[in-house]
Amino acid sequence: MYWRRDVQGSDAEIDFLYQYDTQLIPVEVKSGHNSKLKSLHIFMNDAPHNFAIRIWQNSLSVDDLQTPAGKKFRLLNLPFYYISVLDKIVSRYI
Repeated sequence: MYWRRDVQGSDAEIDFLYQYDTQLIPVEVKSGHNSKLKSLHIFMNDAPHNFAIRIWQNSLSVDDLQTPAGKKFRLLNLPFYYISVLDKIVSRYI
């Protein structure tokens, strides 16, 4: 599954939605470190939880972020090679 904002003129989309327990966690796949994550911030503003995932080429880390609207959330930055153990890693941070 993926998410696309249903607002005229908007091109915001999330690459994947990952179901963890009863939550749909947004997953963005990025190759670089400087991505702005605009779509992720839009999604997180309306999400009933405060956890998101970025799959990337750098090392495992967790960032505490805030959307431009002020909602705080936690971003798990996960290297590509950890995809196969996503459930185990997410359970440590959520």
